[in-house]
Amino acid sequence: MLLLHLVVLPLAVISGSAPGLALDRYSTGRILPPKQFRVPESAQVDAVNGLIGNGGIAPSHTGGMSPTTGPPFAMHRWVAQTRPNYVSRLAYNITASTPKIHGFQCTMQPAIWMGESRSHAIVPGVAPTGNLAEIKSNFTDRGLFFVGGPEKRGNEVISPSYYSIELEDGVGGAILAEMTSTSRTGYLRFTYKAGAKSPKTATPYVLIDGARRSVQSSTGDNYTFPIGHIDISVANNEVTGYSSERQDSILTPISIKPFAEQFKGYFVAQFDPPLNSPNVKTGLIVNDTLVDGSNSTGSMLNAYAMYEGMEKSHKPFVLTVKLGLSLISVDQARKNLETEIPDSSNGSVPKKGEFASGSFEATAQKTRSEWAEKLDRVKIEGGTPEQLEIYYTSMVHGLTYPYETYEYGRYYSACDNNVHDGDTYRQERGYLMIMAPERIGDMVTSMLNDYKECGRTPMWKNIVETNIMIGTHGSSMIGETIAKNFTNFDRELAWEAVLKDVTVAPVNESDTVYSDRQENVDFEANAGLDSVYSQKGWVANDVHSESGSRDLGHSLLFETDVMWAAYHIAKMLEKPDNITSLLFTRAKENPLKIWNNDTGFFETRNASGAWGGPDNGWTEGTKYIYLYDFVQDIEKLIDLKGGKSGFVQSLENHYNGNHDAFTNEPSLHISYLYNYGGAAMRTQERVRDLVAQNYNNTSQGISGNEDCGQMSAFYLMSAMGMYAVSPVDKNYSMTAPFHDKMTIDLPQLDGSSKRLSITSPGALKNQYVKSITLNGQPLDKPFLAYEQFIGGGDIVYELSDKPETFGNDPEIVKTLGPYVTVPMPT
Repeated sequence: MLLLHLVVLPLAVISGSAPGLALDRYSTGRILPPKQFRVPESAQVDAVNGLIGNGGIAPSHTGGMSPTTGPPFAMHRWVAQTRPNYVSRLAYNITASTPKIHGFQCTMQPAIWMGESRSHAIVPGVAPTGNLAEIKSNFTDRGLFFVGGPEKRGNEVISPSYYSIELEDGVGGAILAEMTSTSRTGYLRFTYKAGAKSPKTATPYVLIDGARRSVQSSTGDNYTFPIGHIDISVANNEVTGYSSERQDSILTPISIKPFAEQFKGYFVAQFDPPLNSPNVKTGLIVNDTLVDGSNSTGSMLNAYAMYEGMEKSHKPFVLTVKLGLSLISVDQARKNLETEIPDSSNGSVPKKGEFASGSFEATAQKTRSEWAEKLDRVKIEGGTPEQLEIYYTSMVHGLTYPYETYEYGRYYSACDNNVHDGDTYRQERGYLMIMAPERIGDMVTSMLNDYKECGRTPMWKNIVETNIMIGTHGSSMIGETIAKNFTNFDRELAWEAVLKDVTVAPVNESDTVYSDRQENVDFEANAGLDSVYSQKGWVANDVHSESGSRDLGHSLLFETDVMWAAYHIAKMLEKPDNITSLLFTRAKENPLKIWNNDTGFFETRNASGAWGGPDNGWTEGTKYIYLYDFVQDIEKLIDLKGGKSGFVQSLENHYNGNHDAFTNEPSLHISYLYNYGGAAMRTQERVRDLVAQNYNNTSQGISGNEDCGQMSAFYLMSAMGMYAVSPVDKNYSMTAPFHDKMTIDLPQLDGSSKRLSITSPGALKNQYVKSITLNGQPLDKPFLAYEQFIGGGDIVYELSDKPETFGNDPEIVKTLGPYVTVPMPT
C-alpha cells in the first residue's frame, strides 16, 4: 500500500477569502494550500507539517523550528510573527498566549539558540478613519487577531512554499495575508475585505519595519537599537534601506570585530498598486512617531504606504509587496529581486495552465518545485499519515540548513567587510551527503573561504563566528567529505586549514577560560591545545571550561570527530608520517589519559594531573553520556568495560538508570552501540522506543533541540535502518527500518540518480531483524559501508516479532534481562 495519503475532504470556501481559495485537508486534518499553490503535484510536499517541533514554552525541548517559507538552503526565510525573536525565542510559536500575527518577517535566525540578523517585516493594517496617526508601528499594538480566534486560527495554511492566514482588521473587516519566497526575496499579498459594519473611512495600509528594537540576550531584557536606513522613492515605486541588526554581535571574535561591526542587510521593496498611484500616501515613522521626509538614518525606522479610498466601495482590495534582499548592497538586492521574481508586466501571455512569469503563483510554484525535486526522491510504502508527516517534515528540516549567502557569483564576508567572488554557505551533514551531494563541494569551499578571510574554519558561524560549541565542526566535515571521495574543492587548502585547527592553539589561550558564550575573546577554535595538552595529552580542567568534552571533542566532537578526521585526511592525502602519527596519537591515545579505571568513566584532569571531578567539564551531557563518545575506537572502549558482556551491561545501566539525554547530540548514537557488543536486538528495541518517545506529528513533535536538522537526521537515517556512529569511518550501524518499503533516488554528482530500494515487509509491527541481504547477498553482521549503498542497490530485511540470532551473540543475550522502556525525563 502506498503510504502517501492525500485525503481531500469536502471543500469549504474560506469565509472572507479571495475568490477561488478553498479548504483542502490532509488526512490528519491539516489545511493544505489551495490547488493553484499545489503545483507541481507532490504528495510528499503535501505531507510536510511545518508546525512539528515549533510549540512549547521550553526552548530546548520542542525542536526549535519555525514554519517558514523558502526553498532548500534559502539565504532568507519568511515567517509570520507571533512574538519578537531573539536567542532562545523564534518569531513564530504556536503556543503563544496571544492569538495574533504582528507581521511577516524575513529571518536568518539559524536555530533557536542563535540570534537574528538584519530582520525586516511587512505589516498590513487598516486605519479606521484614514488618519496617518492611526498607523500602528509598535510591535504589540500592530498585532491582528486570527479570524475565528485560536480555535480556527484564521484558516492558517502552512507549507514550505506558501503561507496564508485570515486576520481581523480591527474595524469589522478581514485581511487575507499570503506569503511565498525564494532564497533572496519575499513576496507578500494582502487582500483587504471590508465587513458589513466596516466604516466607509477605513483605509488600508502596509508598513515596512526596516530597523527594529533588538534583544541581545536569551531573557529578553537587554535591548539594543541597531542603526538602519530607509529611503522612499515614489517615482521608482521603491522603499530601500538596510538594518545593521546582528543579535550575536557580542560573541564576535575580537580580531574581526571592527570589520563585522560594518555589517548591513539591505532591502528593496516594490509595490502593486505602485506608490505613484492616485491617493497613495507614503512616509516615515521613527521611534513610533510620524516624521516628515522621505529618508532617514537611525534606529527604529519604518516606512508606510496608505491607499486611500480603496475600501470605500466595500470591494476587496489586493496589495502586493515584493522584497529583494542582499548582504552586499541595495543594487544587489534589486538585482536579486529582478532575477528571482522577474517583472510579470512585460506583456507576455502565459500558456494555458501556466502562471505568468514573476506572478505570486509562479513564485510559489518555483519554490514548491525545488522542494518536490528533493522530497519526491523518497517514496514510502507501509505506515500511517502521521509517520509520513514526521518523515517528510524531517526532510525539510534536514534540507533547510546550511543557508546560502552567495549572490550570483559574489558574497559578503563580515570577517573583512569585503565582497568576494565565489559562492558560500554557513554550517547536519551526513544526510546531506546522501540527499544533496551536489551542494557539498560548495559548502566545503565556503568553510575554506572562512579560513582564508577569518583565519579559522567555523565552529558555528552566524554571519561571522560566534564561538558557540567546543570545536571546529568544519574540520570534521572536511574530513568526512574527503573520506567519502568528494573532490570538488581545494583539498590542499582544506588540509592546511584543518591542520591549523587541530595543532595551533587560539590566541591568549593559556589565560582564557572559554566559558559558554564568553564575550570579548578571539577565535576559540579547538581551545585547550596549549602546553598542558601538547605535553600531557589532556585539556586542563582548572584552566579551561568544558574540558572533558574538549578532551573527547578534540578527538570526537558531538559525533563529529575532529582529530580523528584530521588523521584520516593526513592518511588519505599521504602527508608525512610524523604528522600522521601525531594525529593518530591525539585521536586514539590521548582520550585514554582521562580514563579513570577506578570509576569506569572518563574524568577530567587538572594541569597537575589530579582528577578534576567526575561531574565537571561536560557540555550538554554527563559522564554517563560521554562514556560512549569514544567512537573512533569502539573495540578499545569495549575492552575498557571488561569485554562485550560488560560493555552491553553498561549500556543497559545507561538506559535503565535513566542516564540518557536524547534531546541533545552527544546521546544520539548510543542506541546503535549495542550492535558492536553482540546485542543487536537491543539496538532494534531502543531505536524504536526512542523514536516513539521523542517524535510525533504535533507542535511538540521533536523532544530536543533540532540544531539545524540533527534530530531530524536521526529519524531519517533510522527510518532507513542505518546510522553512522563515526561518520569519517563510513560505517553504518543497522536496525529494522520503519516502513515496508522505501525507494530512494539518490542524486549523484554527475547529475544522474541511482535507485536504492529498502524492503522490510511488516516493519510497522515487527522490530527484530532475522536477516539482511544486499543485492541478493546475505550480510553476516548488522553493519553497512557507505560505498555499499550510495550507488544504489537493493537492501532486503526479513523481520520478526521476536528477537532472532542475527547480530546477537548467544552468550551476551543470556545476560540481558527483560527489555525496560524508560520514560524520558520531564
